[in-house]
Amino acid sequence: MQTSAFDPIVMRQAHIGRSLRQVYNGVTDTPLPDQFESLLDELDKIGATAASR
Repeated sequence: MQTSAFDPIVMRQAHIGRSLRQVYNGVTDTPLPDQFESLLDELDKIGATAASR
């Protein structure tokens, strides 16, 4: 089965890929809220304390 660049399925897949890439880039460029970052720091401290026992 041969497909061309104008195949509707190929065009739809390319559009989905571009859309997913835009969403991913938007999420990864968004900074963490301060409260969430503080919570992660506290969990890291708890994990380090538990690991050292």
